Amino acid sequence: MSVGLGLVRKDGPFAILVQKALLRYFVPPAVVINPKGEILFVNGRTAATWSPPPA
Repeated sequence: MSVGLGLVRKDGPFAILVQKALLRYFVPPAVVINPKGEILFVNGRTAATWSPPPA
């Protein structure tokens, strides 16, 4: 059975798992901050390019 492009699902449990795997392995490290400079989210290993200041 072949799958045409019209049958591709962009949501659902499998799509979410695939998106998470792609983000984990293929998205570069990133840090999300707000206008105050507060860290909201860190993705991946950032030590090579950025590390938080000592507390």
